[in-house]
Amino acid sequence: AKFSPLNDIIVGGRKVCGNAQTRKKGVLLQHGTMLLDVNVEKMFTVLKVPKEKISDKAIEDVKQRVFGIGKKFELVASAMKDSASETFSADLSFEDITEEEERQRQTLDSEKYSSKEWNFKR
Repeated sequence: AKFSPLNDIIVGGRKVCGNAQTRKKGVLLQHGTMLLDVNVEKMFTVLKVPKEKISDKAIEDVKQRVFGIGKKFELVASAMKDSASETFSADLSFEDITEEEERQRQTLDSEKYSSKEWNFKR
């Protein structure tokens, strides 16, 4: 695997992870997505990628550029936890979500993230 600026992780010339970062008011937010087990054909029936987005990649079709790494979520999550623990010299652990956290999640889901305003604000 290798990092490909601006925001991709590439394995065998194909994208498996995209990332983004923002810094505001002294806070850094880093997030990313990793394709584990993906049906690329189905994925691109939903996603519409402009030609400009892939024009510098020397490929005709964005489907040629992505694939899933074929790993199970639990394996990837464990590897990421171990790597973060080592990198930040911190003892990290997985915990179950609390009832209060679940209530907050449900509220955010129904009142914010399910709204057209949120999902189509671009």
